[in-house]
Amino acid sequence: MSTNTVNADTTTATVASDGTSTAADGTVVDSKTSTVSVTVLSGILTLDAVPDFSFRAVDGAKVSLKSNTTDNSNNSAGAATANDGNSDGNNTGLLQVTDSRVSISGTNAISAGFTLGAKISTLQPFNSDDKPISGFELTLNPQALINAQGNGISTNTPHPIFSKKAVLSDTKTSDTNVIDLDSGEYNPGVVSATFSQFTDGASLYLPKGSTGTSTKEKREYNAVITWTLTPKPQSTVTK
Repeated sequence: MSTNTVNADTTTATVASDGTSTAADGTVVDSKTSTVSVTVLSGILTLDAVPDFSFRAVDGAKVSLKSNTTDNSNNSAGAATANDGNSDGNNTGLLQVTDSRVSISGTNAISAGFTLGAKISTLQPFNSDDKPISGFELTLNPQALINAQGNGISTNTPHPIFSKKAVLSDTKTSDTNVIDLDSGEYNPGVVSATFSQFTDGASLYLPKGSTGTSTKEKREYNAVITWTLTPKPQSTVTK
């Protein structure tokens, strides 16, 4: 009886964590690479831009926004100006917040929520012969809230989110919310709106008789808007 012996030459390979396969003798069998793309959210909440407003008002009437460019060249009486003349306001009507704070739910990054409120001062005259005006109303009309690419911020895509209709008056002692967003209803990142004459952004109402008995053809006034950004409580945050 004959016996046939079969010898099997088995080659083993080790696969490293970087995807490289190495044979027992050290020879590289195969190697592949892949790319990991990461966007880091820094966990900030900032108020980036606020608008100036300019009106040609009429005593006892409601008027639309004229522009977002203010002129203080005739302000001889030193009427109130934001930051003593160094206003943070812009002449494009842009109101912008950046919110990259997120809480984690599974693999989803959930926005945290915030409010942006505003409060306005009494209208102060440029000329010391004129009196301040109180009881007026500056109305900010609802505007679409968009991201840096100009798209809606809503996590429920078919349903856009707008700013609130906000009526500001010096007689109000607390802030009036212009933006009020809850956690999860918007995508983290830039949140902006434009309040300009082209978007029907705002209107101003002066009560009848608010300018007194003055017969001057033109009287100029300033008021200061203070914007306050407030975060809403959030759960576990990643940065």
